[in-house]
Amino acid sequence: MNSRQSIQVHLINDAGNALPIANIEISIQFLMQGRRIYQFTLGLTDSSGGVTASYADLESKRRRESQFSVMDYNTRLEDTDSSVKILLESDQEICKRREYTNRIYGRLEAETEGERSNALVKPQVKFVELSETATVVQLQTERV
Repeated sequence: MNSRQSIQVHLINDAGNALPIANIEISIQFLMQGRRIYQFTLGLTDSSGGVTASYADLESKRRRESQFSVMDYNTRLEDTDSSVKILLESDQEICKRREYTNRIYGRLEAETEGERSNALVKPQVKFVELSETATVVQLQTERV
């Protein structure tokens, strides 16, 4: 990912229609040679079921994490693969990941502002090739 790029994720149903659910936490995994190198929260969806993050947003998160784990966050986003993994995790997966971060690093992973509603939808994962500028991802899910 480079400074000209951003990513937008929109929730859709199986018919391809917008799924307007707010407060769904969406994450992104950056890959290096096909393997996970970083995972950051893009944010919570708005009332239309969408969330957007710019390169600057994600690079800021990488830099902030590098203050705690210098060896783990020293690869620039520009040096990661051109494909990323978009995740809509279950509440249980999010809590488990945050507990692990706290146990290993002795600190809480930065949480998104607001209360997430991931229990309302089915978890999903999608691999995406980043475009030259704005990458738009339609992430199919359903209410549970």
